[in-house]
Amino acid sequence: MDKIQQKKRGGSFKYEPTFMRQVVSAYLASTGGYGSIAKEFNVTYHQVAYWVSKFSSDIAAPTLPAEVMSPEEKKELEAIIKKNQELQKQLQQANMQIIGLQTLIDVAEDTLKIDIRKKPGSKQSKK
Repeated sequence: MDKIQQKKRGGSFKYEPTFMRQVVSAYLASTGGYGSIAKEFNVTYHQVAYWVSKFSSDIAAPTLPAEVMSPEEKKELEAIIKKNQELQKQLQQANMQIIGLQTLIDVAEDTLKIDIRKKPGSKQSKK
């Protein structure tokens, strides 16, 4: 690593700018927070936060050219996004229905004092 561990006034360590930028780049590229990056590079949470505030404007995220996709690809992407949103709504509705049915079963079990849900390991009755 490019860090220099020489004592500086105030008892803190001094690090090379290349190391600090490397930490900031790792933070910007990851989905983790300051804590996970600090642990990964063996620095403090506060150092990562300070370095991000100091260097994040210097380190630009890689951008794609504006016209990477053809018009057909853009339409296909829009259709995929729309379908994804529809599927998310359907999933949310299905989850809400499941919660409603589970609540209905709970109320019925409490009211009727019978077990409606199948217990694990139970055998079917022979009639």
